[in-house]
Amino acid sequence: MGKGKKRKRKSLRFKLTTSMIIFALLLVFAIGLLICVRYFDYRMNGYEVSAFEYSRTAAGIIDGDRIQGYLETGEKDEHYYDVLNYLNTAQRETSIKYYYVVVPLEDEFVYIWDADNADDKDDPAGYELGYREKYASDDDK
Repeated sequence: MGKGKKRKRKSLRFKLTTSMIIFALLLVFAIGLLICVRYFDYRMNGYEVSAFEYSRTAAGIIDGDRIQGYLETGEKDEHYYDVLNYLNTAQRETSIKYYYVVVPLEDEFVYIWDADNADDKDDPAGYELGYREKYASDDDK
């Protein structure tokens, strides 16, 4: 009978140890997952704040009354080039990947300013004033 009690005691000790290890691993996994989710939310919030600040800064230097004239005539003036230089500089000196101003129309949008993007192999110099692009539809996907 002594052997049976000893075997049960080892078996209980083994089960308890195994259960504690499994619980610890699950706890580590859950805490790691929680940290990842919180960090992702923190970074996304930071990107959102930065994007809003960059947009607000650009909106502060753009004369909105001139946009309609650019759209209608396609002619560029000193203000146009000042804004374009700001957008290019801001994109080059920061982590902004795309920095552009468009006018939405009913079934397309028209680029007014588009900063140079050396990373974009299709159009590294940015789209020109008046470039039109249709909205993406479900059929295009």
